[in-house]
Amino acid sequence: MTDLGGPLTVLAVLALVAFVVFKVVQHVRQRREQRRAALRSLGFEPVSATDPEVVARVVELCTRWKEDHYRVDNVLERKGSDHRVLLLDLHDVSGENHHPALLVVTSRRLDLPRFTLSPRIEMGGRLAAFANAILEKVVSHQGKKVSFPMHPSFERRHFVSGPNEDEIRRFFTDSRLAALAEKQHLLIEAGEDVFTVDRLYLRGRQPGTSDLTDVSERVEEAESLLRLFSARG
Repeated sequence: MTDLGGPLTVLAVLALVAFVVFKVVQHVRQRREQRRAALRSLGFEPVSATDPEVVARVVELCTRWKEDHYRVDNVLERKGSDHRVLLLDLHDVSGENHHPALLVVTSRRLDLPRFTLSPRIEMGGRLAAFANAILEKVVSHQGKKVSFPMHPSFERRHFVSGPNEDEIRRFFTDSRLAALAEKQHLLIEAGEDVFTVDRLYLRGRQPGTSDLTDVSERVEEAESLLRLFSARG
């Protein structure tokens, strides 16, 4: 009599694995649809293709090293009266420099110099000083660091660098520096009529903050920055 125990056991295991995989895929799809529905409540709609020039400039702004090669996925768009806010995933296919859920603002109201704004660690001690030195080196990779010693509250929280110091100094007026000094964790890449907004949580995200709440807060901050950057002086 043939012993069917072995084959039946294998089939049972395979069926269990298939069921688990199916449930995982189903859960991922449900989470994705729930997230899209939540983002639609913030005014975002999926787009199959967006302005290739804008995408190319976003990739250019976020490229720090020659080895970086980015792919843009999951593009969502929120349209304003004279601006657009894009939410997209920027994946570094050559490394680990990924930017998930990156916000991009583009508007004809903007005329920005090329600059990078990065957060500084607001702590004392040698470890914080060492970390800030590393951050400063990264930020200064694409241009000279620009200091604003007359604005210590801004300097305490941010680094700024870019290829044209004079243009950056003209743009960072007293009112803009004062407004930015009130903000934390900002990571901004800017140039011409486009800027990106990300957050570098140096101390970790606030407990209980959901992804949707985080996106909502960043959208509000991005539109606040749009008003600040497009205002005269």
